Amino acid sequence: MPDPISAEALSRVCVVDDDATVLAALVAILQPAFDVRVARSGRDGLRLIRRDPPDLVLLDVNLPDVSGMAVCRRLKDDPLTEAVPVVFLTSHADEKTEVEGLDAGAADFIAKPPRGPAVLARIRNLVRMKLLAERLMREAQTDALTSLANRRRFTAALREELLRARRQERPLSVLMVDVDHFKAYNDHYGHLSGDGALRQVGQVLRGSLRRPGDLAGRLGGEEFAVLLPETDEGGAWRVAQRMLSAMADAAIPHAASATAACLSVSIGMATYRPPPRPAEPAPDTDAAADRDDSAKDLLARADAALYAAKHRGRNRACGETDVQPGQAHHTTA
Repeated sequence: MPDPISAEALSRVCVVDDDATVLAALVAILQPAFDVRVARSGRDGLRLIRRDPPDLVLLDVNLPDVSGMAVCRRLKDDPLTEAVPVVFLTSHADEKTEVEGLDAGAADFIAKPPRGPAVLARIRNLVRMKLLAERLMREAQTDALTSLANRRRFTAALREELLRARRQERPLSVLMVDVDHFKAYNDHYGHLSGDGALRQVGQVLRGSLRRPGDLAGRLGGEEFAVLLPETDEGGAWRVAQRMLSAMADAAIPHAASATAACLSVSIGMATYRPPPRPAEPAPDTDAAADRDDSAKDLLARADAALYAAKHRGRNRACGETDVQPGQAHHTTA
C-alpha cells in the first residue's frame, strides 16, 4: 500500500498559540514538510480551522481568550473538524492536565519549548494515521459498481458542504440524475449489460466535473446525484449541459427506449443560496437536525426538478423555476 502521506507538502497544520516565540519555532520545524497556518487566539483559531479544516491542529492549552480545552471540545463537536487530530502544547506536564486534554479529545501532548526532530516525527505519524483513516473511510463509502460515492458518503458530504456554505456565505448546488427508460434497457439487454451501462453513466458524470471538490455519487439503482460546492444556478446549468452532451457523445445504444436511440439521462437542479446577513448575530444553526432538514430539503427540490425534466420529455435538465406548484417527486423510468 502506498504511503498516504506521500504528498506531505499538501498536508496542512494549524498552530494556535499566543506566544510569538513558540509560533516562530514551530513554523521553522514544520514548514519544510507542511503547509503551516497560524493563529494567536482561540477565537481566531476556531475561525481559521472551521473555514478550511487542516490535517492537524497544534493548540496551546493556555490561550488568552478561549481556553485550549474549550477550543478542542468545540472542534470535536463539529462534524467538519471532529476527525482533525488535536495536539496540545503545554508547559505543564502534570497528569491532571493530560487527563483533561485526552477527555476533551486530544490525540497527544507536546511540551514547550518544542524540540524539532521529536515534534516533526509525532506530527508526521499523526497526519499519516489521519490520512490512512480517511482512505479507509472512502473505500467503505464507495459504490462497488461505479466507484462513485455511495449514498452514505454523498449524504454526509452534502451535510458538510451545506455547513461550510453557510459559514462562508457561498452558494451550493445539487444535481439529481436519473437514467431514462432504464427498466426497458434491462429488460431488453439483460442485467449484466445494465450494470455495464450504469458504469458508463458513472464515468460520464465524473468526467464532466472539473474541480476536486465536486462529487458524483450513486444513490441506488439508476439514480445518481452530483454535489457542486460554491456553484450557483448558472454554474449548475453549465455542468448539467456538459453531462447531457457527454451522454450523447457516449452513444450507448438503447433500442428499447421510447424517446431516443441511445441511453440518456434527465437532470434536476437545486441551489442553496446563503440568506442576507442579519443585523444581529443569528443563533447557532449547527444542530444535527437542522443540517438534516436542509440536506433533505435541497435533495427534495432537486428531485422535484428532476420530475419536471421527466415530465417534459426526458434527456434534459430542469431547475427549480421549472417545477409546477404541488408537483410530485419523480418515479424512475
